[in-house]
Amino acid sequence: MSTSLYQKYRPQRFADMVGQEHIRTTLQNELRDQAVAHAYLFCGPRGTGKTSTARLLARAVNCQQITDGEPCNTCEYCVSILQNRALDVVEIDAASHTGVDHVREHIIENARVAPSRLPWKVFIIDEVHMLSTSAFNALLKTLEEPPKQTIFILATTEIHKVPATIASRCERFTFHTIRPADVVARLTHIAQAEGVEVDPEVLHAITRRCEGALRDAESLLGQVLSLQSSPITLAAARQVLPYSDADELINLFQEIQKKDIAAAITRVNRLYHDGAVLTQFTKDAIEFLRALLLYSVQQDTNVFDYMAVSSEQEVLKTLVMDFGTNDLSRIIHVWMRAAEQLRSASIPQLPIELAIIDSAKEKPLPVRLPATSTLPPSKQTTAPRSTPTSIGKKIASVAPSTIRQQRPTTQATSVQPDKPRLPITLSIEAVEAQWSAVLEEMKHHNHGLHVTLQVGQIVAAEGNTVTLGFEYQFYQDRLRDARNIPVIGTVFEKIFGGPVMVEVIIGKEYGKKADNPVTNIEQPSEEEVANVWDLASTAFGQPKAQAE
Repeated sequence: MSTSLYQKYRPQRFADMVGQEHIRTTLQNELRDQAVAHAYLFCGPRGTGKTSTARLLARAVNCQQITDGEPCNTCEYCVSILQNRALDVVEIDAASHTGVDHVREHIIENARVAPSRLPWKVFIIDEVHMLSTSAFNALLKTLEEPPKQTIFILATTEIHKVPATIASRCERFTFHTIRPADVVARLTHIAQAEGVEVDPEVLHAITRRCEGALRDAESLLGQVLSLQSSPITLAAARQVLPYSDADELINLFQEIQKKDIAAAITRVNRLYHDGAVLTQFTKDAIEFLRALLLYSVQQDTNVFDYMAVSSEQEVLKTLVMDFGTNDLSRIIHVWMRAAEQLRSASIPQLPIELAIIDSAKEKPLPVRLPATSTLPPSKQTTAPRSTPTSIGKKIASVAPSTIRQQRPTTQATSVQPDKPRLPITLSIEAVEAQWSAVLEEMKHHNHGLHVTLQVGQIVAAEGNTVTLGFEYQFYQDRLRDARNIPVIGTVFEKIFGGPVMVEVIIGKEYGKKADNPVTNIEQPSEEEVANVWDLASTAFGQPKAQAE
């Protein structure tokens, strides 16, 4: 039986490890200083070297001729471990042995016996998060008081499932995804060692699909090398690789940006009939859009590394400028929805065709939720002072003293422009002076929001941020509704001449009372007050008839 590439080229020395320098350096230092821990916890994504490192460590602690923290791989002990003949190195797959009985029999009881031949007995427990609660409890005592000359190495891809009591008793190492350049270099080395010429485009295509998991990349390379042609071109490699092409994605989104829907849909249908796997194509499209979005925020071209389109970076930058950050965020949501719909679509192309149409819409869809921020101290001083009150039934409300002292969480609603605009500076006096105009303009856009703003108080205004206070949570929820955010942004920008952030705080003191001296709000009409129940029902997503 032939050996897979990832097994054949498994690291035999710490120097062979790819992309985990922080772990390699620490372990070698411990080995040199003879300060090895009794328990290790290796966590991180799949295919990043956790099990390989555990086996390296098992050889290194038992090596008879260890040099500078590296196992010799030639001594009797190293050879027995490499050939899986060493009874003192026990490797257990916790995914298939989750029960407490197996842990007691194969780990706990075995650990009580001194090593039979090697200096150290090493237990490697892979996918340790799969152990049952009772199995973890049984293992805990052994980790607390480990037998002499015994080392435990736990490996997991889901660290959050490992009990804190277990993790706290281990020396923890977090494995990172492998950098694209390191993956390409490793694949190039393997291809050369196998004596096969592989087009660099093929190696980049494999790298994009492995998402930082080197084992996955080596497995894909093994499939490509099975084609037994030299050189192996990208066209040939597509026989075994899911079809995707960065140039196709660039052209597709250029067509979407130009609103050329017919050309974009024609492109997708051609790809489908040429054998493209639409689920993989959609996944690549989302990753492509994510890279554009990250570049628009960070201005870092490294986000394009996995896409192997370094020669097209100017085109990508132009796409970023044409779409804008908000539009890219919206379009990503559209394609994520298409990815979900592909699972059950009777017509495979239909979800992508709909995504193309939605992506090319002129107006952004209301999909962005408002960010959460904290009210700065400078704004807290403008809040009306009153004696702390006791609130019987709390609906996300706090007493005035709590607002001033504990920096309450507020919600910001805004619509960010696609292109930079001049910043504005507001004062509470300027906002109060224009408040009637805000209410009047809002009435033309959304009557419900008009009523909501009427029952709020202007608490503070600083920079381009206006802070409003409301007595009840459902007013805040209405302003935070994704459907209302663009409307609020449009109205405030029209009145004040620039983008405005609207923050909301909740408190009993912001209610409209007869003795309330605040006059910066407008009293709603009787008809509008009578419709408050409809506003609440809408905010909570229940029709009036159902609530009754």
